[in-house]
Amino acid sequence: MVKDTNFQSRFPQRFQIKEELLCVIAERGGSIKIQDRATGWSIYEELANRLNLSDEARTRMRDSKKPEKKPELAWENEVRWCRTELGSAGLIEKDKVNGQGIWTLTNLGRESVENKIENKIENTITNQKFSFPEEVPPDTVSFHEGSVTRVLVNRYERNPIARQQCINYYGKKCFVCGFEFARVYGTVAEDLIHVHHLKALSEIAEEYEVDPIADLRPVCPNCHAVLHLRFPPYSIEEVQGFLHQEP
Repeated sequence: MVKDTNFQSRFPQRFQIKEELLCVIAERGGSIKIQDRATGWSIYEELANRLNLSDEARTRMRDSKKPEKKPELAWENEVRWCRTELGSAGLIEKDKVNGQGIWTLTNLGRESVENKIENKIENTITNQKFSFPEEVPPDTVSFHEGSVTRVLVNRYERNPIARQQCINYYGKKCFVCGFEFARVYGTVAEDLIHVHHLKALSEIAEEYEVDPIADLRPVCPNCHAVLHLRFPPYSIEEVQGFLHQEP
């Protein structure tokens, strides 16, 4: 490993690291125990992958001015500085609230992540012929119950974090026809995948708890349109049956 006093210039800008760090924490339920070495390593590695960090930047050691201080990776130190700045900005709970080594999003932090995902969806999916109520990003509140993250949503609304957790679990392949945008158009189009609620929100009570794994499925826009050709929507199995019909 090579020491380098100019390591910061080789890393992404801090605002980029902080944006991705907030998303990683949100996707892992809103709280992570960074003091656990396995968890900590996976967080640093995932951030490095998301930001396309070079192997050299990942393995560079921090050049400490204190010889007695234990050597550490410059990348891990940079991420911790970003976490400190997020704490000062009120987006991550400070150590005195949650304890050292536990990084938890505040309500403001959750809102920041939701806005980021919502803006990404709006910037990617434009000028589409069909509009579905459950694709509308809402004002939402999320909370935890055991190891499962549940999201409280209002009628005709969808939490973008729930959408992301569904995609993280099932991937970006259409659950109906198997189409993958990235395989056909490349990564530039991979986020065009929709998320379909298995039961029409208009059939559900005013408020309910949506489980991103049990209640949502990724579908391509074409199949999503077919699912909503009637009210109530067709089931995924019904639309899969349509695929094998002669014209």
